Amino acid sequence: MRCFVARGHYQNAPKVIGLATEQYEHGKGYSLDLVCLHQETWTTEDQKRMEGIQKDLGYFVNPTQTTAHEDEYPTTKQ
Repeated sequence: MRCFVARGHYQNAPKVIGLATEQYEHGKGYSLDLVCLHQETWTTEDQKRMEGIQKDLGYFVNPTQTTAHEDEYPTTKQ
């Protein structure tokens, strides 16, 4: 559902990748989950469903977006 809400926030991006993990506990391990949501179109019904999920569960109600750049390879300082 988080991926679905994220898809609604970025309607020009038809693919959303979701990653989830649990806190590692020594001796118990942990799980990793991966979701790929691909939805080409976004309908008014999708929007209503997204708004219901946000209201009921609070997913991404006030999202913030940040960007960062990191060079793939180190550059030499001159």
